[in-house]
Amino acid sequence: MYRFGAIIQARMGSTRLPGKVLKKIGDKTILEHVVTRVREAGIQRIIIATSHRHIDEKLKEWAMALGCYFYAGCHEDNVLGRTIDAAEKYNLKHIMRVCADNPFLEWRYMTYLWKVWSELDDSERSYLTYSQFKKGCGVFTEIYNVAYLYSMREHLKPSSVPPIYLESHYKGPCLSIDTQEDLKRVRKWYENSKYNHK
Repeated sequence: MYRFGAIIQARMGSTRLPGKVLKKIGDKTILEHVVTRVREAGIQRIIIATSHRHIDEKLKEWAMALGCYFYAGCHEDNVLGRTIDAAEKYNLKHIMRVCADNPFLEWRYMTYLWKVWSELDDSERSYLTYSQFKKGCGVFTEIYNVAYLYSMREHLKPSSVPPIYLESHYKGPCLSIDTQEDLKRVRKWYENSKYNHK
């Protein structure tokens, strides 16, 4: 499908774990793990979106090194605004929104999510994710129609197209990283995981 890409939301100013996206798990940063997982799902158009704060400037270097596009906006605490602006800059109509604190996204879930989305009629596309997404497992992503995001930002009448939630039956550990304790736990998990033995 034309005009589709993944937008990775990343910033260095986390209050609970500053600079977490560049913390290492094994020999890769969290951001590197995220980009790797997205590419494993077959998505090549990847944008790293952040704020224009000085602390986030180093993410541009990382984006270039990883072969990703980059967007820095003024919406430091407005993830929705940053997402829309990044999509507009790169002329995207459909986006997979990815959180940069989820280093072990499951590519199979991403691939299936995209397959379902691509088979929908355009009139059926607003928002698609898995039912477990809000539980913060750290393995899921979500897909939006950018027009749907725009209506949310402008507080327009909600879309008449209902969101779609898929079932995953995921029973693995929580792999999202928000705190130093999370990082220690995920690092320990990684030592014995399949990802560390490829």
